[in-house]
Amino acid sequence: MNNTVYLLRHAETRWDRITPPVKWILSERGKSDACLLASSGVFDHIDIIIASGEEKAIVTALPIAERLGKEIITCEELNDLYKGESVLEDGEFFKAVESCFKNPCESLNGWETANHALGRFSRKIEEIDFAYDDKNILIVSHGCVLSLYFARVLEKMGEVYERLCVTSFCAWGIIKNGKVVKDIVEK
Repeated sequence: MNNTVYLLRHAETRWDRITPPVKWILSERGKSDACLLASSGVFDHIDIIIASGEEKAIVTALPIAERLGKEIITCEELNDLYKGESVLEDGEFFKAVESCFKNPCESLNGWETANHALGRFSRKIEEIDFAYDDKNILIVSHGCVLSLYFARVLEKMGEVYERLCVTSFCAWGIIKNGKVVKDIVEK
């Protein structure tokens, strides 16, 4: 278990007012950005690619997998904070996310609690890390759970919503031996 874990936020999604966030897909710009990221070669040394079960993460990982000739392993435990079937306007959505992060033990709007999402995600990252040895592992996931995870590792849980707000699509960070080597929030 001497792995380097690269955590990548999926590419830009298309906002859809009638579809629950779990079913959102990449925008045309998102698809283009995923291809550009793959062609940049930044992940050419990756041994294993794991994506959440959500389409937006899988489609983000696909150009990288194709470039490297690797399969994508999907894992539901890496899905984003589950927001139920609720559909909210843009401003309402981000207010709800902020409230969820500030009240991590409470389920709001039928959503998964932030604590539950963080626990689920963290356990899966640990399981993945223990399953391999001396590998470069790319995990493609989502803004909310990645913000929670990096905030926990960096001991900045009080800043998790602010960190989410400045984490761009296709942002990535690195964790090795339980420590942040590269923060997903670029400064």
